[in-house]
Amino acid sequence: MGEVCFRLVKGEPDLHRVLSLRRRVLVEEFGRIAPGEETDPYDPIGDIFCALEDGFVVGTLRVVRETVLRETALWKSSSDAAPTAFCIERRVDLAPLRREGRGLCEVSRLVVPDGSRCNGKPIALGLFACVHALGTKWRIDDVLIVANCEMNQPKETETLSWEERLKTAEVPEFYLRMGFQRLGPIREPRFYDNFAVCSAPMRLRREALPQRYRKLFDALRERIET
Repeated sequence: MGEVCFRLVKGEPDLHRVLSLRRRVLVEEFGRIAPGEETDPYDPIGDIFCALEDGFVVGTLRVVRETVLRETALWKSSSDAAPTAFCIERRVDLAPLRREGRGLCEVSRLVVPDGSRCNGKPIALGLFACVHALGTKWRIDDVLIVANCEMNQPKETETLSWEERLKTAEVPEFYLRMGFQRLGPIREPRFYDNFAVCSAPMRLRREALPQRYRKLFDALRERIET
């Protein structure tokens, strides 16, 4: 197996492979979304990264920048006084961050297939390294995410009620170690984008990224194709 590299999606063939991976993982493997919902209105305006190994897409992550979002119908259809253009804004008021002049982006649709999750290769980390690498160019201060809090739960929990699932749901250490902080409680699916999973809104201040992760991301930078 070759080394994993990372780059922005380029053109329809790349996008088709990304959507195929989302479908395989989010719809068929986990049942997190309904068939046909593997794409949404954020894809045309988002920066979509993919991880490639031997020519195959083995991971993907989407970034939506507020500077881009402000020019779209998604922003203009929300209230200027209380915009809800980001998915996370259904859970969190971002007005204080905007008043501080923070550059915002929201990451979503993080997908890594089953065979690549435990193979020791830094696929998810590499995708976040892409965000960090371009963060300065894009003037990003804060990375926002609504994190899947059932990532490490056994599949049997899916038969439980949402009340029971909320009792065992927890923010994955993957995000906490990277420096993400919770902005609100863990809630059931109706509070986020129709994903069938308990989740929590989180924020990473790029200047607060732990030194260990700065070194990891710097080491992965050479694998990012520009």
